[in-house]
Amino acid sequence: MIPADECLYWHPQKGVYVATHVDDFLILGANGNAIQELKNQLSNRFTMKDLGQCHTFLGIEILRDRPNRKIHLS
Repeated sequence: MIPADECLYWHPQKGVYVATHVDDFLILGANGNAIQELKNQLSNRFTMKDLGQCHTFLGIEILRDRPNRKIHLS
C-alpha cells in the first residue's frame, strides 16, 4: 500500500483504497476479491469487525446509485 495522504492508502496494482481515521477504516475498490483479501489480511493481524456495506463514514451519509454508477455524499 502506498500512502497517498496521512489517512489514505492506495494499492495501485489491485485498485484498492483505504481511508482511515483513528480506528475507523473504509475500504474501497472495484475488485471485490481484492477487497476481501485485504480484509482477511487485516483480520489475521488485528482484532476488527466488518460492518458490511458502508452507509455512513465519519458522519457522512453515503448513498449509492448502482445503476448509474454514482455515489452521493451528504
